[in-house]
Amino acid sequence: NLHGFAADGSSGGKPVLVYLHRTPWDSRGTQFCRDLAKTGQVAVLEPFLPGFATSPGNVPSHSMEANAEVVASLVEHYGVKEYHVLGQGLGGVAALELAAAHPDRVRSLTMLSAPGAQEFELLGNPLVNKIVYGFQGAFFWGVSRLTPNFGAADLLPWDRDYAATVFDTDLSDSKKILFGWRKPLLIVHGHDDWLTPAQAAT
Repeated sequence: NLHGFAADGSSGGKPVLVYLHRTPWDSRGTQFCRDLAKTGQVAVLEPFLPGFATSPGNVPSHSMEANAEVVASLVEHYGVKEYHVLGQGLGGVAALELAAAHPDRVRSLTMLSAPGAQEFELLGNPLVNKIVYGFQGAFFWGVSRLTPNFGAADLLPWDRDYAATVFDTDLSDSKKILFGWRKPLLIVHGHDDWLTPAQAAT
């Protein structure tokens, strides 16, 4: 989605914000982008990561590292050379990877309820997390393939693409990228976030 862009696809001279949604995606992120664009201060580019919303999930890798390069190519397609990045939830990992890979283009980072350090994400241990996510993937595969759902299982926000995304994503470099970032950084986090506690943002 393009929010606040001109009819010719340009930002009209406004700064561009790339919004990387949480997983699973829901329409609140799109409404958030619309509200930001309505201020008239920024144009918002909202890509749907593979397997979410209207984006197909038949990709070689669902990792946020791969997703970051997909987003970089998409932004370049629209002729945007410099932009700000906001990552919500697991989308924050893609934001970090995007900033690390293209520091000359990313002007600032905003992390919204996003994991910034592996030890604070889910159960804290990457191997244990992989096992949990592996069971999630097996469950969703079983629901979609072994039950008479007639395709309805793939319309749910929690599906095989969601499971593949969390399984393929490696957070081991996120803390290093975060602490190595030398441009403007805003971290917005809530104390009631049970999945990624507020301590992860301090």
